[in-house]
Amino acid sequence: MYKHKTDEERFNELKDGEFGYIYVASGSSIICRIRGKHPNMKPKEIYEKLHLRENPEMPRMKKFTDTEFELTYFND
Repeated sequence: MYKHKTDEERFNELKDGEFGYIYVASGSSIICRIRGKHPNMKPKEIYEKLHLRENPEMPRMKKFTDTEFELTYFND
């Protein structure tokens, strides 16, 4: 039987000290939410790795530490 993993379980499976991310339910079809881990990268480096550009609409860091991040952006 298949067990659906929670966002927290999927996030915890990401390796510490390496770049990795998961998509998290945002409650909206036009807003994407990403949660991930990184090896002490700057926000700009994370945006580049995700192929996102900084502009007034996207992306927005909701959480950022030296090892984890969470951001949202518009997907229209």
